[in-house]
Amino acid sequence: MATGFIERVKAFITKPGKAFEAEHKTTLKATMIYSLKGFLIFAVLYGIVQTFITSVAGINPFGMLMFPILFLLILIGGFLGMLVGSLWYHLWAYVFGARQGIRNTIKAVLFGSTPTYIFGWIPIVNIITGIWSLVLLGIGLKKLQKLSTGRVVGAILTAVLIPLIIVAAILIFAVFPLLDTTI
Repeated sequence: MATGFIERVKAFITKPGKAFEAEHKTTLKATMIYSLKGFLIFAVLYGIVQTFITSVAGINPFGMLMFPILFLLILIGGFLGMLVGSLWYHLWAYVFGARQGIRNTIKAVLFGSTPTYIFGWIPIVNIITGIWSLVLLGIGLKKLQKLSTGRVVGAILTAVLIPLIIVAAILIFAVFPLLDTTI
């Protein structure tokens, strides 16, 4: 799809099914460039908001250095995290029948993250954008990996629930006992 960044954002937000179909032949390089642009927007806005909030709250130990620190952490760490997350989602998509290649899963994850790029910097709204991005990931997996809705739901639920169960187990068995104040 030979459209610009803004057109792609609009398409993924308003007509995600058609947008994913149009991106089927998009190269991984073009997808990563789109994602980096999205992360750039997110990193700038998130850095500004968090620097402001922590400064107002009096909990910003870095002063104005907070912005460039957050900016670099979000831009680099977020993008690398997204790629690692793509591998995790691909593992479960593959278990549930995806056979169209890891590139299509990476494209589903990166394009599916569009709401997070644009609105994820807004406190509280970022919860909704995270859920919305998972829905778009599902649409992307369905279109690009040619999976049924049930298989997509199974893959995404498995990929999301396993880390949640691990975190819950760590809290239950490692952290909560430390909070016990009885002797």
